[in-house]
Amino acid sequence: DGVMGWWGDGVMGWWGGVRSMRSKQLTTNNQLSTINNQQPTTNYQQPTTNYQQPTTNYQLSTTNNQLSTINNQQPTINYQQPTINRRIMSREIIRTEKAPAPVGPYNQAIAAAGKMIFVAGQIALDPNTGAIVGEGDVKKQTEQVMANLEAILLAGGTSFADVVRTTVFLADMNDFAAVNAVYAKYFDEATAPARACVQVSRLPKDVLVEIDCIAVVSS
Repeated sequence: DGVMGWWGDGVMGWWGGVRSMRSKQLTTNNQLSTINNQQPTTNYQQPTTNYQQPTTNYQLSTTNNQLSTINNQQPTINYQQPTINRRIMSREIIRTEKAPAPVGPYNQAIAAAGKMIFVAGQIALDPNTGAIVGEGDVKKQTEQVMANLEAILLAGGTSFADVVRTTVFLADMNDFAAVNAVYAKYFDEATAPARACVQVSRLPKDVLVEIDCIAVVSS
């Protein structure tokens, strides 16, 4: 009885310990399973964070549309430029007492803005025949020169009133008074263009006078 009692109590105690340990192990496994089962809950929130991204892209798209709108308005700013140019005077006489006063049909200087016409030097050629007009007569040659200049100015939409500069070339400076008398018929002293007059050693076809000019088209 003593042995059996001891054996029975030992076995039962051992078996009870095993059962207790197994119960604890099952409890631990259940807890781990519970923790593992909760893991997807944490991962499940991830799509919510990514879902906000399109909102940022939409804002960028809105910003690009605003920039496009600003760029489309640019031509409106440039469109005003021609109006400013049209307000500028095309021809203005410059005078000062600190420089020698004009002594003939010319002015000290002319300020000009706009479309300019640069007329090549003209000599006394007849445009129909190509022959020299007024051989040896500086007055007749000057008259033909002025007629040729006028024809070119009219073709360019201007006139002697729009001329801002002339250059007179003479084969002999002694002819200046005769040339100036004809020249003065085409320009009023008050509004005449600036002018330079020089003597040269020789002119084309041995003519006595050549004149070129610059004019501005009136706005």
